[in-house]
Amino acid sequence: MKGRLAAAAALGLMASFAIAGDWVGLDADANHDGTLTMLEVMRAWPEVSTDDFMRMDTDGDGLLDAGELTAARSKGALETTWAI
Repeated sequence: MKGRLAAAAALGLMASFAIAGDWVGLDADANHDGTLTMLEVMRAWPEVSTDDFMRMDTDGDGLLDAGELTAARSKGALETTWAI
C-alpha cells in the first residue's frame, strides 16, 4: 500500500512540473531537483545575465521554480527552448 501511494505521489509531482512550467526540468535542470540555479539557467540560456536571473527569482531564494520560470517566459525573458 505504501509503495503504491509513493508511486502515485511521484507521478503527481512529475505531472505538476510538466503542467506548471512545461520544462519538466529534464534538460535545463542538471541535478533534477525541480528548480533551476543561476548556473543552470545561464548554461541553458547564455543570454541571461546575473541581473536577469535576480529579476526572475521573485522570492529571492537563488532558485527558479516552475512558477517563476513560467512567469519569466510569459514576460518574454526566456525562450521556450534552451541551448543544452
